[in-house]
Amino acid sequence: MTLDGTRSLRSWLAPLRPVLAMSGLFAAAAIIGERNATTSWPVWLLGVVLTTAAAFVLAYMLGLPAAQRRAAAQRVRAALGVGQGSAHA
Repeated sequence: MTLDGTRSLRSWLAPLRPVLAMSGLFAAAAIIGERNATTSWPVWLLGVVLTTAAAFVLAYMLGLPAAQRRAAAQRVRAALGVGQGSAHA
């Protein structure tokens, strides 16, 4: 909030970021899906894997603010046990 009690423009637009990222990803998927001209299942599967990885990275980078990206990364590291000190002393 600003000093006069109103919300700043940034705070009003913050919820739109994930919506815009999701809309962009859906639009890209629709465009790519219409132009899919694979000739075999292995090529199709490779395209699915690559597209899924790219969509995940784009959604993470474009859809989440920096603070939420850091928090998500910390939760993943904690779940995987990465970066934690050894329990042996």
